[in-house]
Amino acid sequence: MISGMVRDFEIIVSLPLLFADGSIVLQEFVLDTGFAGALLLPESEVIRLQLPFYEFVDSTLANGKMVRLPQYIAEVNWHGKLLPALVIATGNRPLLGMALLAGSELWTRIVEGGGVEIKPTSAP
Repeated sequence: MISGMVRDFEIIVSLPLLFADGSIVLQEFVLDTGFAGALLLPESEVIRLQLPFYEFVDSTLANGKMVRLPQYIAEVNWHGKLLPALVIATGNRPLLGMALLAGSELWTRIVEGGGVEIKPTSAP
C-alpha cells in the first residue's frame, strides 16, 4: 500500500524513484486526477535524477494550448514493484497522474492532515 496525506486540500504522496546509479530518492508528488499521464516533474528534477530521455510528446495544457514536451523514463517503486514510468518534464511541481493509478484503489479523507491510501485493486 502507498500512503500519503492531505495538505492544503491537495493529496500528497511520496514515491521512491531510482537514480541511474541505482540509488533511491523519495519524491513528493501532488495527485492530479486531471492529468492523464503517469508522472510530471520540473525539468530541474529530471536533470537531478539523470532520467534517460524517451521521446517528445504532444500535450494539451489545462488552458487548451498544445505543446511539445520532452518525456523521460523513471523507475518507480509502485505497490512494492519497480516499474518503468513515463515522466513529462514541465511545470514547477511534481504531479502524479491517472496512468500510474490504473489498477489501483484510492481512498482519502479530505480534511487537513487526512489520510491517503493507494492499493492494488482486488477485483479484475
